[in-house]
Amino acid sequence: MGTIVILSLSFALSCSDQSIPSWVSHGGPGVREFWKEVSVLDLDRDLVRELMESIDQEDKRKDLVQGLIRSCKENRVDIVAFVQQMVQNQVLPKGSGYWDVGISEMDLLRWLPKASDPCVDEWLLNFARSKFAGSTVKSWDDSSYLTGLLRVVGATKRDNALEFLLLVQSEAFWNTDSAPTLELSATENSTVDEASQSAKNVLRQEAVRAISESGAERAIEILGTGKDIAPDLQGMLDDCFLVAVRRHVGIYGFAEWRGAKLSKAKLAEIKKIYAKYGKEYTPLKENKRMRNISPPHHP
Repeated sequence: MGTIVILSLSFALSCSDQSIPSWVSHGGPGVREFWKEVSVLDLDRDLVRELMESIDQEDKRKDLVQGLIRSCKENRVDIVAFVQQMVQNQVLPKGSGYWDVGISEMDLLRWLPKASDPCVDEWLLNFARSKFAGSTVKSWDDSSYLTGLLRVVGATKRDNALEFLLLVQSEAFWNTDSAPTLELSATENSTVDEASQSAKNVLRQEAVRAISESGAERAIEILGTGKDIAPDLQGMLDDCFLVAVRRHVGIYGFAEWRGAKLSKAKLAEIKKIYAKYGKEYTPLKENKRMRNISPPHHP
């Protein structure tokens, strides 16, 4: 038999409290819901737990995620299709652009690029496009969700994904039907127009950051030349170019702030890329004020 693709999920699945492990019951928002859905797949509980941990923890390496995908296929389960269906069915809390407790829809979306599947990457890009074109941003939570989508798209490293991010950072995009509608409420310190403008500015900036975090060669070219970046965002180029180059050579975070040293080989790679764009790399130094905000993490 071929791989079993789960195309419909049982929302009425009944699980007694006794059948649910304690680590699920105390796992945070979305964990219990995910457990109930994944239980229909009849996978080994240890494999399910490893899968859920890989989704919950963003620092899981790509090779470990792909190993889990293979293990599920050996049990005739296409876990990638299962995760995609969960996203479409909106079973979990939406989540945000940053880490959140439990398992959210955004956690599932962040997990999918690690499958390194062109079809999945295309699905993610189309999903992001549909959410941008069809959403109304009424709160900063809504804005944070869209920020998360930008990072998910960037994580695929595909050229068409980077083109979408370039589009979002442009001023012109926000006057088209492809952009979300901004309807933020006035606050004590801002009018409706000011709040909406602020949300738009943040999303445009986050699109540039998502380009840098991809670490793709095309991202380095974009940020190294700056020719496709909007004039009012040019001030982001130096910092974003630094991130893009470091990601490209496999460096995540800024361990130097904590006193670590880059290897000579990595330093040489970085300097070579900088020189290609007429730039000079200045090695980072230990920074006691910054060292606690850059924990190591992995692709």
